[in-house]
Amino acid sequence: MSDVPEQETPKPDAELDAIHAVVMALEPLSEGARNRVIAYVFNRLGLENPAPSEQVRLIDQFMPSTPGSRPRSGLFAPDRFVDIRSLAAEKKPSTVQERVALVAFYLSELAPEPERKPELSATDLTKYLKQAGLPMPARARQALLDAKNAGYLDSGQRGTYKLNAVGYNLVAHRLPSTKTPE
Repeated sequence: MSDVPEQETPKPDAELDAIHAVVMALEPLSEGARNRVIAYVFNRLGLENPAPSEQVRLIDQFMPSTPGSRPRSGLFAPDRFVDIRSLAAEKKPSTVQERVALVAFYLSELAPEPERKPELSATDLTKYLKQAGLPMPARARQALLDAKNAGYLDSGQRGTYKLNAVGYNLVAHRLPSTKTPE
């Protein structure tokens, strides 16, 4: 037998108490603030930070939806905030049309509530491509029209476009693609 004392593992009740304390501390914070706090805590404790998809699974498991809100369900849950730069890095759109669809997807599905909108304008496209660090098209209006003609958008109100099911499925399920960039 070894003289080294056996490390005591926490009792299940202690783990549940810790989970409850963490949930109560994070619950009033925004999604972005929660992510920053969790990343800091993992770093401070020297823990391996889980991949973003694993973080979502862990948060979903222990952070129940608030009454009256939609249930959480993965990265693309409508109430889940993901910044445009992270989305672009994960999805890696390679064509102008894919970049337009990504911005439309972000604005309609993932943007913080004050920024969320169902329609995309040329001004929006320019703003969010810059924030995402993605290449800008020579003419934003033409890029919107090209994305519509590619089948990713439908016409909206005067000079705006709406993400359709094809564009949604492209971003949510088919990106990143394996084709070479243009």
